[in-house]
Amino acid sequence: MTDPAGTGSNVLAVLRDVARRVPDRPALVMGEGRTISFSRLWERIDRASVGLRQREINPGDRAIVMIPMSIDL
Repeated sequence: MTDPAGTGSNVLAVLRDVARRVPDRPALVMGEGRTISFSRLWERIDRASVGLRQREINPGDRAIVMIPMSIDL
């Protein structure tokens, strides 16, 4: 299988790289003008990661996420 992004890594590494290169570019668009930039999305991902680790949920653990379809998901 090929690596179209050329990074040899996972989606989080790709998002982090894009957030560094084009921080103000829209990453998600949820209609009615609701958008979130790559830098803001990365900040939210980072905060969620810290919160999960504080609750002793670590990389490789399995968890169920129950959030309505939205930018928050």
